[in-house]
Amino acid sequence: MNNVKVKLKAVRVDEYNVRHHCEGTEHLPVGYFAGYCGGYAYYAADGEMIDRGYRKYGHDRRTLKDCREWVAGYDAEFVAAKYAEMVEEAIRENNRVDYNRRRAEAEMVAVRNVPNPKRLVVGGMVDGMFPNMNKNCTLGEYVLEILEGDVSNEVCKVVAVINMTNEEYDVFAVNLMENRADYLEGEKPSEYGGTIGGSESNDPRLDGVDWMTVCNTPALLDIYRATYYTLVHAVEAPNRETVLVNTEGYKYARYCGFVK
Repeated sequence: MNNVKVKLKAVRVDEYNVRHHCEGTEHLPVGYFAGYCGGYAYYAADGEMIDRGYRKYGHDRRTLKDCREWVAGYDAEFVAAKYAEMVEEAIRENNRVDYNRRRAEAEMVAVRNVPNPKRLVVGGMVDGMFPNMNKNCTLGEYVLEILEGDVSNEVCKVVAVINMTNEEYDVFAVNLMENRADYLEGEKPSEYGGTIGGSESNDPRLDGVDWMTVCNTPALLDIYRATYYTLVHAVEAPNRETVLVNTEGYKYARYCGFVK
């Protein structure tokens, strides 16, 4: 047990309330204990609650002896908690640095300076790889997910082809969440005639069936899942990887994948 002597001075506030003033410690401000939920909470001199003392299974400080022991051990617990926070923050920062390094390396995979042979056409079908961790801000994050194998393979139909310069592509690659209504919406759907992003099926068994009926009919839903394809915009540049963008009806690159 901590042998530090703690003095508390009782001061009656009114007929029903007594405050037990404390001089504080190196890390505990001057304040007082007052009744709270069957025990004692600790307040700073200005009345701000510092520690209510009440835990999940009851009050930690039911007596003034408990209060003195809490004050006596406060500095040691404070230092230990701060040290634990520092360790956790160091681990988080190390993870951030490591992730950013790996993301930067992955970014180079996406923008490496090689000829792009994957020219796609509107209405064409293509096999795509889509990372399961989506709605990322940069292509590097998507590439990193692919390199780690966390991907889904999807059959895609191209609803629009967006041709960029290498410089435009590099800006796009690190700002995927930016609103791009000028080419991810607008007139692009008319080139194909389909919807903007999402998926669809051309199975004749689904002709004339509305989507709610498909969702509520297990047999029809199984047909859809077996025959659907994803509607994508293909973003291309002369010396960059083609990116398949499923906007899901939004005006930014919501889901991004690459040609297999």
